[in-house]
Amino acid sequence: MSDSDFEGFGNTAKTLSRSPLGIIALFIVLIYGFAALTLGISAKNLSANLQVPLVWFLVLFPVVVLAVFAYLVTRHHQKLYGPMDFSDQALFLELQQELREIKSEVEPVIERQIEHEPSNDMTLRLHVTDDIEEQLLKTLARGNYTFRTTRGLAKEIKLPTEKVQTHLESLFFRKLIGRKLLKNGLWNLAQVKF
Repeated sequence: MSDSDFEGFGNTAKTLSRSPLGIIALFIVLIYGFAALTLGISAKNLSANLQVPLVWFLVLFPVVVLAVFAYLVTRHHQKLYGPMDFSDQALFLELQQELREIKSEVEPVIERQIEHEPSNDMTLRLHVTDDIEEQLLKTLARGNYTFRTTRGLAKEIKLPTEKVQTHLESLFFRKLIGRKLLKNGLWNLAQVKF
């Protein structure tokens, strides 16, 4: 190979490394190329015991890569593009933020549409330390709203807002409930997580 070939490969590698999709392609080419090169150069010097794994690798590697690539494209397609794939990098950042916001708004709605087995009181008691927390979890689980405010919960279970807030913080830090920051800056509580 001449210097221009190495320089061309270097430029291609630099271009490919600007996005996740390019990094995956570069990885596949390098691994497969090294395996083929190793087998091609040293085939006469390798025993059959060493040639067989290399041949199997060369046969199975593309199939595994295809399966992984199909998974990535179907499940994580929005993560396969980098800022350089967009003519305006600010558009990339804006798109990522919008996708996160849409996902955080849609997931609870979808979750409410899925039927779940009712949790038994024994499971609830394993996670709950007092009666107020148990009452809060039951209120969240059977409520008509996807998101509940602290004030609304306090009013429903007839307790002071500050006391309810303390117990909700405890439940949140133990990952028994989720919460979302709304555009007006107020925290609203999501459904029970188990």
